[in-house]
Amino acid sequence: MSFLRLFKQWKILSLLWLIVVIPLAAHGGTILDVSRQIPGQAIRMTPDAATVVGLGFIWTAESGIEHLNGQAVDVSDDGRIVIGTTTGDSGNDEAAIWVNGELEQTLGGLPGHDSVGHLSSGYAVSGDGQTVVGLGWTSDYKARGFRWTEYTGMIELSHIGDVNYETSSRATTISADGTLIGGFDEHALGRRAKLWFDDNTEDLILEDAITNPLGLGEVIGISRRGQWVVGSSWHAPRGQFEPFIWHKGRGVVYLGLPEGVDSRFQYIAAAVSDNGKVVVGTGGDNAYDGKVAWIWTQSRGMTTIKTLLEEACIPWSMDLVQLVVDVSADGRFILAVGGYPFNLKSYLIDLKAVKEAAQHCSAPDSLLSLSE
Repeated sequence: MSFLRLFKQWKILSLLWLIVVIPLAAHGGTILDVSRQIPGQAIRMTPDAATVVGLGFIWTAESGIEHLNGQAVDVSDDGRIVIGTTTGDSGNDEAAIWVNGELEQTLGGLPGHDSVGHLSSGYAVSGDGQTVVGLGWTSDYKARGFRWTEYTGMIELSHIGDVNYETSSRATTISADGTLIGGFDEHALGRRAKLWFDDNTEDLILEDAITNPLGLGEVIGISRRGQWVVGSSWHAPRGQFEPFIWHKGRGVVYLGLPEGVDSRFQYIAAAVSDNGKVVVGTGGDNAYDGKVAWIWTQSRGMTTIKTLLEEACIPWSMDLVQLVVDVSADGRFILAVGGYPFNLKSYLIDLKAVKEAAQHCSAPDSLLSLSE
């Protein structure tokens, strides 16, 4: 074997060490395992990717993992305020707020309704931690989206519904300034993607006579300034649910599906960078081997995380990445989950480090050469 070939393999292996092996380290060319000490699934992170929250934990680069007595699903920009769901003093599940790792308060249920067992669930929080959105349960166990602040308490959001059926709604995400809320408003035939604006107006943003007459789909993520909205939409001409990105001045753009995936299943955009140039999500069959994590960029379009990592000579496995749930504000870090569904563990992937590794992985058979 030539010296040049040995040198190239050493360089690739060195980059793999930086990207894959070092757990729970600061940023800078690493995949960070945020659940090495506990099994679990990460859900969201702060805009700078310094704090990660998930099902039962909060993680920071400085302090590592801290267990929470509930399910954390979102976090304020400074990492101090976490929201999610816990069991309240009444024995019912309620939307909850933690401050600096301690349970601060539970939010109760929708005014005028009395449900047993489940009162509400928190789904998202504004950047300053002052506005919480989610769903509350009515007395007849239909879900309704809510908005909560310390000043107003829990307010039920407007619901279009279906005149012939009792249907549900949910507030799933919110912009950093709290002025734009996204989620779904259900029709008898399925969920419809919806935005609630701060002037008390609302919009079923996917309604289109040709591509999506009922506006079927849902909003999952909103960029921090509320310029970009992402989620999943029915696309009638192609007969499938697929990820979308929406801009108020430009309307809906369908992102398509990664090459070679099974189009029979739904694909969902989970999060978008501040500039709208990076979108991440997951799709495919819910079975263990059917999950497909993907990334869309304005420059490249849609590709799977598996392809992205293998192009950088990073061996992919289902234990490493099956879901992608969030992206940092600058689009550099993505939050991924592997080991679904029995051995969940989560990672931060530094796309800058992956790109640098790919520059030293020029041959298609470079993965095989690592074992020589």
